[in-house]
Amino acid sequence: MANQHLLDKIKAAYEANRGCYGSPRIYHERKGEIPCSVNRVARLMRQHGIRARQAKRYKTTTQQNENHPVPPNHLTQDFSASQPAEKWCGDITYVWTAASWLYLAW
Repeated sequence: MANQHLLDKIKAAYEANRGCYGSPRIYHERKGEIPCSVNRVARLMRQHGIRARQAKRYKTTTQQNENHPVPPNHLTQDFSASQPAEKWCGDITYVWTAASWLYLAW
């Protein structure tokens, strides 16, 4: 009976924190409500398949290559032109699709 009451409190805290809290945080959040230990909270979470979401590691996607020098800045941040089509610029963006990344340039 007490375990079911504690489990309800654990689920409420878990859902209130979008599944990010593990047993230590839930224990500290609910410490005054029901007398229990961190191990009891962890055991109940494990028995009922409640697991905190883990943060994903940052993955570096750009690799520095010293063999390629930095290109010269011909415009020197001066984007005003005296006639049409004198200065052109472009941009590239990455779009994630269901299959993979697509590169969009214009």
